[in-house]
Amino acid sequence: MYRNCLRFPPKGIGDGCDKITDGNRCEIQAKAAAGGEWNLGTGCVSGVKRNDLFAVGSLILLHTVFLWRAMVLQGFLVHSDICYLFEPLKAFLNESLRAGRLPLWSPHILCGYPIAAEGQIAAFYPPGLLISWLLTSPGAINWSVISHLMLAAVSMYALARSLLSPAVPLLADWSPPGGWAGDPDGWIEARAYLPANVAMSFGLPIIDGYAPFIDPRHKYFFMAASAAAERQNFNLYSLVGTRYLGLPPNVSLNNLPAEAVPPYKLYLNARAFPRAFSVAKAIAVDDYDTALRTTVDLGMADRLSEIAVIEGRRNEIEPKARAEISQIETLRPERITMRVSASADALVILNERWDPGWRALVDGQESPVLETDCALMGAMVPPGEHTFEFTYRPRGLIIGRAISVVALAMAGLLLLVPFARARRLDSF
Repeated sequence: MYRNCLRFPPKGIGDGCDKITDGNRCEIQAKAAAGGEWNLGTGCVSGVKRNDLFAVGSLILLHTVFLWRAMVLQGFLVHSDICYLFEPLKAFLNESLRAGRLPLWSPHILCGYPIAAEGQIAAFYPPGLLISWLLTSPGAINWSVISHLMLAAVSMYALARSLLSPAVPLLADWSPPGGWAGDPDGWIEARAYLPANVAMSFGLPIIDGYAPFIDPRHKYFFMAASAAAERQNFNLYSLVGTRYLGLPPNVSLNNLPAEAVPPYKLYLNARAFPRAFSVAKAIAVDDYDTALRTTVDLGMADRLSEIAVIEGRRNEIEPKARAEISQIETLRPERITMRVSASADALVILNERWDPGWRALVDGQESPVLETDCALMGAMVPPGEHTFEFTYRPRGLIIGRAISVVALAMAGLLLLVPFARARRLDSF
């Protein structure tokens, strides 16, 4: 604070004075350098405090003047990517927190997605969790933006007060790549016809999504499904439960009934596979490329309802019958239960995208989760009546919890060390 008040140390003051944050020591050095007559005094310190408070208050007032409607939720800071990505994420986060759970898995995009792995949802960011728990979206977006704008302004002021650096002139002929008004990174964003992730705000599952695949191989299945649909073959789309296709009005699908839902034309695919299903035969292959080719071939031959393709489980999977499935319940996105009845060993497939964090339980006993048809997941069930359950619990969550506990313990110890040292000094 003394350094900020003085700007530069008076002549004769030691080099340490302008870098020391201990006010008493700095003042002693100043007195000594001036022969005991010169004193920094208290006015400078008080003035700095008053100026700091005035500056922080002015910054907060400035934000309030310009953003008061957003603060009282009479207007919303929602546009562009916020509509397509952040608002749906905040809506899902609020729904999960109000239900007393963390948002680990979302069934709403990309046929299921480990949503906590999408860093922009900020699933483990304490201020974001508090705001999203208190406010529904898009009000949570308003206060997330406003609070961080205020925090950034105050932090920048504090940084500027502590770092008095000389001004650096900007060269007149310099401009960012792409020009001042252009895209600084030089890329152009392309949008899909249906706004990605928006369906998440309304609890609607879609096969598209504004997020990358965690397993990059899965994109090839959806690319193959899209290519097949362009040739009027929707069997791969049917496999992943695509019941409706929303397309521009100038696109025609001859073999599907349609209804105009401006600005789109909505097609009904009555052959979409259900939430869970069973097949009586499986083909086991060694690698994903072979699995993809086999799945596409079965789709073109319209045999996906009869045969499943299993990757990496050769000689282990031999379903002998088709199971009957009933009472499917999604207790939460990370837990799906059903009743299964099978006359012989059967393969049950959940219409949710495979991820290594999923576990399958048959009457409470774990059964290996199988990567099925290049995108979905399944598990074997023995003959009889069973309660079948899929649960999502990623290994990274367990590791992250352990790291957080250790980090908190270390932080606590570091905070206690100064107090322990102070008490030891006081005891002398």
